[in-house]
Amino acid sequence: MVEIQASGGRLGNQMFEYALGRIIAEHFGYKLTHNLYCSELETNFNLPKILEGREISSPDQHIDGMMNYESNLLETILDNNSERKIILHGFFQNYNYFKNYKDKIKKWFYIDKNYENKDDIAIHIRKNDFKHIPKFDSSDDYFLNLLRKESFNKIIIATDEPEYILIKKIMEEFKDRVIIFKGNTFETLQHFTCYNKLILSFGTYSWWMGFLSNAERIYLPNRICPGSIDLRVFDEERYVLV
Repeated sequence: MVEIQASGGRLGNQMFEYALGRIIAEHFGYKLTHNLYCSELETNFNLPKILEGREISSPDQHIDGMMNYESNLLETILDNNSERKIILHGFFQNYNYFKNYKDKIKKWFYIDKNYENKDDIAIHIRKNDFKHIPKFDSSDDYFLNLLRKESFNKIIIATDEPEYILIKKIMEEFKDRVIIFKGNTFETLQHFTCYNKLILSFGTYSWWMGFLSNAERIYLPNRICPGSIDLRVFDEERYVLV
């Protein structure tokens, strides 16, 4: 069986935990259990705590994916055909694990896109807990330079810090073309998957906005944190790494 032990974090992190666990469970036909606590997984994505399958109670294989894991980790797990209980602990934030399972993952995290917006551009600006961590934070110029080169009608902004100076800079430069979107975690994710142009921050929640959308142009920070996070998408033309 596969057991996912929650590693903390919020929805974006826990979506990666669930996706990796389910890929492994379906590959081996194993039962999947998890104690992930983000309510959106169950209430919005309708993902149960238990998926039935074969139960193997021993031996245990503990896989730690908190801050140091290899890009071929999933391949190594799936190539091992020995019967075992696989216990996952970590965020597993590496696009290489998921690029061959896109259709499955998009079905698991299905979002009903109630409209399509081709005229505006949507930006997710994450600042609160990133602005003092240079390896995670995206500079003000990253957002401003992309806005200056793009064509659009309105700018739709979702942010965890609406009073941040960057928001004021955008509003001063683009004036009445700026709309601040206010919604809960799932409403924001759902809304932003409807846009044809996205400018995303470095972070898992922001990344899922692009992955689950049908956007034709997605700007994403061209960044990797050695030994841990690598969410760069190289195999889709719609992604522009900046």
